[in-house]
Amino acid sequence: MAYSCQATGIRLAMIVQSITAMAAGMAIAFIFGWKLALMILGMAPIMVLSGSRESEREAQTDRQINEQLKRKREGKEERNGGRDSKKRMGVTPEKQLLRELPRVLIRKYCQQLVKPHKENMKQAQVYGLCYGFSQSFIFFMYAAAFRFGAYLVVHDGMDPDLVFR
Repeated sequence: MAYSCQATGIRLAMIVQSITAMAAGMAIAFIFGWKLALMILGMAPIMVLSGSRESEREAQTDRQINEQLKRKREGKEERNGGRDSKKRMGVTPEKQLLRELPRVLIRKYCQQLVKPHKENMKQAQVYGLCYGFSQSFIFFMYAAAFRFGAYLVVHDGMDPDLVFR
């Protein structure tokens, strides 16, 4: 219980710190160049959406992994009950395994891996695209801000030092 309270306190502190830093940054930006600040403020929702999409995707992957682990645990519990009855009959799973050919086992094992491998490859592509977009968007935002800042310096008479603040 104490750990969850500490974790909640840390999360709350990080949220307050982020909001305060963003508000202070926007106040400074509006003081030194309101046009540039307004342009950057217009890009903020896209940045928030890309970050939330990345977080959502990570949470979805975590849920899928937890569900798979839960199903595996349930399957092991069911198999343990069957193993006890086979031991009573004198046929252990180890003896049964030794009777089967290793090639058959390997072939079946590989066949079982094909479907999960394809699903994981699809998920990896989608996750990679979402992650790449969310991580690169800040740099696109920087490029747009500097381009618009250069335009303001040339056409609007903005001081070049104010663009970098």
